[in-house]
Amino acid sequence: MIFGEKTRVEEHLIELLDKGALDGPTIISHLKSSYSPTVTKQAIYQALRKLTKEEVVNKSGSTYSLNRVWLKKIKTFAERHIDTVTNTNFRNILGFEDGDSVTYKFKNPFLLDITWGHLYDIVFEANDKHWVMLNHHPHEWLILSRTETEKFWLNQIEEQRKMMLFTINGNTELDKEFKKEWSSNYIKINTGESYGLKPNQYLSVVGDYVFEITTDMQFEEKVHEFFMQNEIIDQAAQEEIRDISQQKYASKIKVQKSRKKANGWRKKYKMDFYIPKPYYNFPE
Repeated sequence: MIFGEKTRVEEHLIELLDKGALDGPTIISHLKSSYSPTVTKQAIYQALRKLTKEEVVNKSGSTYSLNRVWLKKIKTFAERHIDTVTNTNFRNILGFEDGDSVTYKFKNPFLLDITWGHLYDIVFEANDKHWVMLNHHPHEWLILSRTETEKFWLNQIEEQRKMMLFTINGNTELDKEFKKEWSSNYIKINTGESYGLKPNQYLSVVGDYVFEITTDMQFEEKVHEFFMQNEIIDQAAQEEIRDISQQKYASKIKVQKSRKKANGWRKKYKMDFYIPKPYYNFPE
């Protein structure tokens, strides 16, 4: 699906052209290095012709770019669905009174993460820019299993200049690599810290909203084993962790609006993170 996990040449082409107009030979060179060394010149030009015919891509001489009309259509479509107040989850969650909660159950962690991301984005957009957010994972397997979505979410924090304090219980090479790659002025990451959470518990705090995620302990044992056995990620390893996340392991999300509970977590995180102005840990 376009803008999701890229599975087709067309989707890689769109992401590549998102960075700017390119000629055919340059496109071929990029796709062979970033997508697949076995992708053929014929397959790439066939995909370009298809996208041009569908008015997704524009061709001017030997140069290809994204079609402005198509981009405007996508923008209109997105704004209509993002801004609508008839969205059930939007209306329900942002209308919570203190103490209100809702729980969702899933047959595997992969499906859980899809809904987690959807609900999180709702309160993320509504959260005051300077109100620090908290996050905790046993291991950050999501960046490996749902790479495009997780990178999009992390980049949103950077682009909107919000502040995230992120703890990871694991301290493996992959955990350290995640910290090294994604630590910034806006994303502060500590590894080897659990704050008393169990190995199958995740946490997100956005404003007074607390996301408590619980997965099957057997799933977390497999994830932990994967992180212990892998120091670098290649295509085979990425397919392995994605397969693990899609296996049948019962998982659930509880979303609760609770200032008391949120403040309790903020006090814990405040002990280990420096929060620069103009960001603040508690509502002012």
